[in-house]
Amino acid sequence: MFPIVRSTLLSRFSGISAGMSTRQGPPSSTVRDFDMSDNAETSAHNRELLLRRLGFAPDRLAVQEQVHSATVTEVNESGLVPASDAMFTVAPGLALGIKTADCVPVLLASPHNHLVAAAHAGWRGCINGLLPALLEKLNGEGIPLDELFVWIGPAARPDHYEVSDDIAAQFPDECVIHTEGQNPRVDLQRTCRVQLSAAGVPEEQIEISPYCTACHPALFYSYRRDGDRAGRMLAVIGLREP
Repeated sequence: MFPIVRSTLLSRFSGISAGMSTRQGPPSSTVRDFDMSDNAETSAHNRELLLRRLGFAPDRLAVQEQVHSATVTEVNESGLVPASDAMFTVAPGLALGIKTADCVPVLLASPHNHLVAAAHAGWRGCINGLLPALLEKLNGEGIPLDELFVWIGPAARPDHYEVSDDIAAQFPDECVIHTEGQNPRVDLQRTCRVQLSAAGVPEEQIEISPYCTACHPALFYSYRRDGDRAGRMLAVIGLREP
């Protein structure tokens, strides 16, 4: 077995399977062997292990090109979703996967409406309105926003997320930390929560992971910490087969 980070909130629903890989694979693997990057030699095998662990067939994964956009896509089959950063599905057995190494994986579920969604929220996605666009799309599909349950997964916390003044100015004031003599730092996870709450998702139906990807080198890959050497984790959500 190998460690998976799970949402306490989403785990309440038997019809939903969700979790996020770490850089630690099975005991027979080295610490860097559970990389989910597209260019990793073992990524296909690693993804298969993760999907089976979460109860999905290994060929039933949809992943996005992830271009830091505000594009939302409905997905009904596995494979690559081009030029998209948020997706949703009502197809049972289809796993939606988000690759991250400091950006925020946001997993959403409406168990009553048999729908799941996933988003890749980096700083560009946050200021470009990715989550509001996703919520508007779901609401337009007849999904009441107060029936959504959301997990904001592990990401780089503000201590490790400095940005320029012009970028910080585009975030809500409560999500920016200013310290004299330093660049401003932004809280991506809190920004996601603010956007979700403002759109109508109840606060008690939003869970934020306490993990910082940059603070735990044995557990998570981190681009801010490791640069181009960083691998990727994969956060997955899907509806279980009946």
